[in-house]
Amino acid sequence: SELFPEEVSFPIEANRNELFEIKENIRKEISKREFEIKKEMMDISELWEFLIQRVEECYDIDFFVAMGRFAVENNLLMPKISDKGLSFRNGKNVLIQNSIPITYKVGTTEDPIAGNENVIILTGANSGGKTTLLKLILTIQILFQMGFLVPAENSYTSIFDEVGFLSKHRGESRGAFETSLKRLVPLAIEEKKRLLLVDELEAITEPGSAARIIGTFLNFLRSSNTLCVIVTHLGEDILSSIKSIEGKLPEDMRVDGIEAKGLDEYLELIVDRQPVFYKAGKSTPELIVERLSKTTDGKEKEIYQKMVDVLRQKP
Repeated sequence: SELFPEEVSFPIEANRNELFEIKENIRKEISKREFEIKKEMMDISELWEFLIQRVEECYDIDFFVAMGRFAVENNLLMPKISDKGLSFRNGKNVLIQNSIPITYKVGTTEDPIAGNENVIILTGANSGGKTTLLKLILTIQILFQMGFLVPAENSYTSIFDEVGFLSKHRGESRGAFETSLKRLVPLAIEEKKRLLLVDELEAITEPGSAARIIGTFLNFLRSSNTLCVIVTHLGEDILSSIKSIEGKLPEDMRVDGIEAKGLDEYLELIVDRQPVFYKAGKSTPELIVERLSKTTDGKEKEIYQKMVDVLRQKP
């Protein structure tokens, strides 16, 4: 029999017995399929632990493949372990495209590129790469302590109990000065093996006071178990503060510098981003102001040019 009659009618008529049979067949097929799925699931459940293990192995394989690709793409190499120091040659910041290779050393390693000073004062030009160097050191140390290879040649590093990165910018809360001191002072007392990277701490208070505070802190930090690199524009003032306490720059402290050599034809800073060991780098506000004087006109140009003349006057 047919579901619908041959004659067209309105409203549409259907063979109810045939319709019921179709619905019943569909229900049976659904029930049959549900039973088959449940049976398949029961069979699979016996292998559930096996499947979970295989999935976890796939995750592991994916992780190691990704780690391997990361190492190959960034030319990562195996570091050597030192007791208390970190050094590297031709280190590249993996977070920057076409980064410039840098060679540096903090603390005691077998690499003779510099001495074994534990406290480093890094000075130099604006936009010269001082903060980028801190981040390179931080990247190398974090990758090493995670068990990865590092983006540097002939590298040495230690396993530290703590790795700290402290950066302070103007505009933060009034209590930032007190908070920063409360964080810093215990570091000069605790005996944990620590790597401390500090970026322009002088922003926490007035420059004159900041130089004396930082100088005093670094002097106490020397006798702790901490390696420290501090980036600052107050290098001469901090050195004067330390020398007023010790009479001279202590042997376990070092001053490095990054200097700008001038402006190129596009009025961009010409900077040798490789720090010079044992030489304070001069900050170059006059070059920044000179660039502004050459890119403005009228009264603005006159004001900027006067600033350049004042900055270049010998005291």
